[in-house]
Amino acid sequence: MLTRLLAIALLAATTSQALAEELKIVNKSDYDIHELYVSSSKAKKWGPDQLGKNGTIDAGETYTLSGISSGRWDLKLVDEDGTECEVADVDFSDGKVWTVDYSYTCPITKKPTTMREVHTRTGENTKTMEMWGTEPKSGKEFKMMRIEMTKKS
Repeated sequence: MLTRLLAIALLAATTSQALAEELKIVNKSDYDIHELYVSSSKAKKWGPDQLGKNGTIDAGETYTLSGISSGRWDLKLVDEDGTECEVADVDFSDGKVWTVDYSYTCPITKKPTTMREVHTRTGENTKTMEMWGTEPKSGKEFKMMRIEMTKKS
């Protein structure tokens, strides 16, 4: 169940001009996200549901949460079936690396396999994303792509 939610949302941090962060959630699944919680990593309780009482991030939609300051945060997503995914101690600061690992069924072998995305903030307006997969026959990990991004002013 946890791997399903990790595949649901790709979380990306981007810098805004007010030195706050934006959390962008792209729901690329067949499931709706019904709850989103954010709290300081030092907090013992979750903050309020950021989507509100009637809010959802439907399958295929994107949601942006603004005003998160630099620092360490915990995130929790809850899908339509009540399945929860927690990401602890996320560091929103320059030079930060985010790795998202998830499982899926290989379209070639029809067997479970894994994929890894590595997001690295390389500067105030730049970041890279590398995607790593498992080669179906040998089982060895290989880099599928690298994207270098620059925010336009």
